[in-house]
Amino acid sequence: MSNKHLAIRYVAAGMIGVAVLAYILALVLGALPEKAHIDFAAIVLVIVGTAGVALLLSPKLEVAFLEAVPRVKMVSFASLRVELDAIRIQQEPLQLLAPLVLAAPERKHLLNLHYRRTTGYQGNHAVRTELRRLRYLTLIANTKPIGSATDGSTFDLAELVQLTPLGAKWAQHLEDAEKSQMDDGQPVKPGLTG
Repeated sequence: MSNKHLAIRYVAAGMIGVAVLAYILALVLGALPEKAHIDFAAIVLVIVGTAGVALLLSPKLEVAFLEAVPRVKMVSFASLRVELDAIRIQQEPLQLLAPLVLAAPERKHLLNLHYRRTTGYQGNHAVRTELRRLRYLTLIANTKPIGSATDGSTFDLAELVQLTPLGAKWAQHLEDAEKSQMDDGQPVKPGLTG
C-alpha cells in the first residue's frame, strides 16, 4: 500500500475517531439536547465509528473483518429464526384458545367455509360484525371488503372471505367436536351445523 493511501486511511480514521469522541463528550457533558441522548441509533453509530477506525488503522483487521462478515450474518439470521420460532410457539396457545369464545353464528360461518356451504348468505349488520370478529381472531381473511355485504344483499361467503390456516385448523376441530357429539348420541349444539 502506498504512503498516499496510508495517509488517507489515517486521516479518515482520525476524523471518524474525533467525531465519535466529540459525540461521546457532548453526551457526557450535557451539551446535546434531551432528544439527542443515547438511543439505539447512537450506540450503533459509536460501534460503527469505532469499527471504522479499527479497520482503517489496521489492514490485517480489514481482511479478518471481511472473512467474519458472512459468519456473523449466518449467526444473526439463525438467532432471528430461533426468536421468531419462540414467538410463534408463545402465540399459538393464545390463538388456539381465542376461538373457544366463538358464538354459535361465528362457528357456523367457519363450518360453512370448511364444508363449502357458502352460497345464499344475506348481508346484514350482524353478519358483518361476526365476520370482522373472525378476521380479528385471524381465523379468516377477507378477499373483498366485509362492508360489501350490505343489508339485504345476497352473496357467496367464499367470495368475500377465506379460512386462514388457523381458521382451517379450528374448523376441523369444530367438525371433530360435532362428529364426537353425534357419535355419543348427544344433540349437537346450535350453530354447529349448517
